[in-house]
Amino acid sequence: MSWNKLTGSIPPSLSRLQKLTNLHLQVNNLTGQIPDPFGAMDSLLELQLGKNRLSGVIRSLPIKLQIALNLNFEGPIPDSLKRLDALEVLDLSNNRFTYSCWFVGMNRRDS
Repeated sequence: MSWNKLTGSIPPSLSRLQKLTNLHLQVNNLTGQIPDPFGAMDSLLELQLGKNRLSGVIRSLPIKLQIALNLNFEGPIPDSLKRLDALEVLDLSNNRFTYSCWFVGMNRRDS
């Protein structure tokens, strides 16, 4: 659903798509926050939200998430990122996150 000139907020009802593995909403005109129910989307592996006008704090992300690109948020780097054991790609560019000590000391996997 990228590049579709979508407006408004991300509908919380998308979280009912429990078998959804990839959600590409980048390059639209979406506003608001990632809905809290998205944290329960157990099958979601990739979330791309860049180039929207999203804001606020990321409260929760699916635990199996592997790729999160350009989330475009501000405030502290969310603690919910600590529990994303399957995360392979995390692009925090173009955000306004504030410094967080836990993020600097995160364990890295050996390749």
